[in-house]
Amino acid sequence: MRAALLLALAALACSKTELPASAPPVQTTAIEAPRLVALPEEPVRTTEGEKLFLDLAALSSDGKGSPVVAARDLPPGAQVVGRRLEWTPDYQSAGKYTVTLVACDRGACMEQPLDIVVDDEPNPPRAFKKPCETLPPSHPDHCPAAPPANP
Repeated sequence: MRAALLLALAALACSKTELPASAPPVQTTAIEAPRLVALPEEPVRTTEGEKLFLDLAALSSDGKGSPVVAARDLPPGAQVVGRRLEWTPDYQSAGKYTVTLVACDRGACMEQPLDIVVDDEPNPPRAFKKPCETLPPSHPDHCPAAPPANP
C-alpha cells in the first residue's frame, strides 16, 4: 500500500498542468529529469531469507528540487520505505526480478530498471518437531493434543 502511495505521488509530481488557451505565454526554463544515483550497474544479489536494503537517491538536474523516488513492479513483500527499498525474499523466491525505479522533480521524471537476483537457499530453516511429537499417538509420552478452538 505504501509503495502504491509513493508511486501515485511520483505520478502526481510528474503530471503536467494544462493552461487555458486565454492564458498569457509564460517564460519557462525546461526542467530536466532528475537522476537516480549510487545504483549498482550489475544486478543486486541476495539469497532467500536474507534482508535486502537498498538506499535510493536522486538528484535534481539543477540542484534546487527535491525529487520524489518510488518503485513499481516490486516482487511480493518488497516495499519502498522513505528512500529505501526493503525486501526479505521468502524461501520460494529464487529467480530474477526487474524493478522499475522512478524519480520525479517538478514535472520531469525518469525511470531506470534495476535487476535483483535472488539465489536459492539450499538449506532453509525447517520446523523441527518436539521429541514427544516423534512418538506414536498411543505412546504415553506423546505430546498432548491441542485444545479445540472456540467455535
